[in-house]
Amino acid sequence: MSAESTIINILTSNNMTCFPLVAPHDEPAPFVVYQEIPSNMNVRSHAGDEAIRSMWQLTCWQYSYNEARDMANTVKNLFHLNLTDFQFSAVENKFDLPDPDSGLFRKILEVYLWEK
Repeated sequence: MSAESTIINILTSNNMTCFPLVAPHDEPAPFVVYQEIPSNMNVRSHAGDEAIRSMWQLTCWQYSYNEARDMANTVKNLFHLNLTDFQFSAVENKFDLPDPDSGLFRKILEVYLWEK
């Protein structure tokens, strides 16, 4: 299963609506928008095993700042140090970005995933 498929699986199995790159214009919040950030890197160990590290941006959209913060914390808990769905995963950054056009609040998570 690809990282993208696994991300979708994790989010939807936790009752979150998600979209690649951008949500439809008329989509009501809450939802998560995901995208892969070009940064794939092969990782090797002394044993010669190889893993592929990819970086993903998961953006949590909500009607209020507190709702966006709480949703981002829920998403972080699903992905940070996840050894069940990935060889390893880590949420490295979390930040806000205002969106005055939509009137929605968003929290952005940068997630690194390691897969064989």
